Amino acid sequence: MAPGGGGHNLILVDRALERRVAEGRPVSVAMAGAGFMARGIARELARRPGVELAAILCRDPEKGRRIAREAGLASTLVTPHVPEAVEAGADVFLEVTGSLEFGARAVLEAIGRRRHIVLM
Repeated sequence: MAPGGGGHNLILVDRALERRVAEGRPVSVAMAGAGFMARGIARELARRPGVELAAILCRDPEKGRRIAREAGLASTLVTPHVPEAVEAGADVFLEVTGSLEFGARAVLEAIGRRRHIVLM
């Protein structure tokens, strides 16, 4: 456990995700990026109950498809089109591109559509 009892917060998050699973409303995530970090995040999201990776936004769709396939996420939308990824039913937009211009354009679109934003 982390100093200061930080482990208790994880339990609260786990319980909240369990409730969302029981209610049939997992947290839906759209992710921009298809590099090393995106691959690890996709794998983690795939094994986390209560969270689903709805879309991968990337300039090279084959890289995104490979990430989805490796993580066992057959139903994840992979697209190079920003509006399509943002509108994939996602509650949260995760930017992991490493590209200032592409990432900023995607984040601005997500903000305009009132999504929660996470920048890595």
